[in-house]
Amino acid sequence: MLAVGICACLYIASNGEMEHQAFSLQRLGILGVGLMCVALMRGGEITTSTVHAGMTLNWRALGRVLIGNLVGIALVLLVATLLGAAMWQQGQWGLSALNIALVKIHYGYWELVALGVLSNMGLCLAIWLSRVAEGTVLKLMTLFAPIWLFLNTGIEHVMINLILIPMGFVVLHFAPEAFWSVTQSDPGLYTDLTLTNLVFDNLLPVLLGNLVGGWGMIGLVHLWLDRDEQDPLLLDELDGEK
Repeated sequence: MLAVGICACLYIASNGEMEHQAFSLQRLGILGVGLMCVALMRGGEITTSTVHAGMTLNWRALGRVLIGNLVGIALVLLVATLLGAAMWQQGQWGLSALNIALVKIHYGYWELVALGVLSNMGLCLAIWLSRVAEGTVLKLMTLFAPIWLFLNTGIEHVMINLILIPMGFVVLHFAPEAFWSVTQSDPGLYTDLTLTNLVFDNLLPVLLGNLVGGWGMIGLVHLWLDRDEQDPLLLDELDGEK
C-alpha cells in the first residue's frame, strides 16, 4: 500500500483520467503504473485483489493482508499531511485531491458497482499475471495493460479509495489558509466529504463491485477453466510455499 499510495499521489497530480491529459501529465500515470508493476512483481498484496489460487480461502492470511494495507494507508495519509501535500503544484495538487474525492462521493450507486467490477478485474488480472508470467520483461509486458485499465476506470477499489478520498479530507481539514487563497476555492463546496458519505456512498457499492469483479469474474473463471485439470492441486502447493 505504500507503493499504491505513491501511485495515488501521482494520479492526483495528473488530475485523474490520464488518457485525457497532456503527455506531461500522462508521464506521471506511466510512472505510477511502473511503480505498481514493480510492487506486484515483488509479491505485493491488496485486500479483495489477492488471487487465492488454491481451493480454500485462508482467512488468517487475508486478515494479515488487511492489517498491512490499513497500516500502509495510515502511513501514506500521515506523510502527506506532514509534508503539506495540499500546497504541491502551487495548490493544484490539493485542489485535484478535493475534486477527485468529491466526484467519487457523488457517483451513482450502480455506477460505482460497475466501475468497481471493471477496476478490480484489471487489478486481479494483473496480480494473476504477475504470479504466472516468467521473466522480468514478460511480467512487465503483461502487467502494464491491466493496470492501465485499472487506472483509467477511475481506480474504484475499496482499499485505494481509502487513500484517495481521505486525501481530500486531509486537504479540507489541514490545508493552510494560503491554500484557499491561492486556489481561490471555497471550503463550503466540499461539505459532502464526510465519513458517513465515504462509507455509504462509496465504499459499500465499490466493495460489492470489487467482489464481483475479482473473486467472481476472475477467480471463478479460472476455477472453471481448471475444472478437469490437476492445476488446483499445484496451485494449492504454490499457496503453501508463498
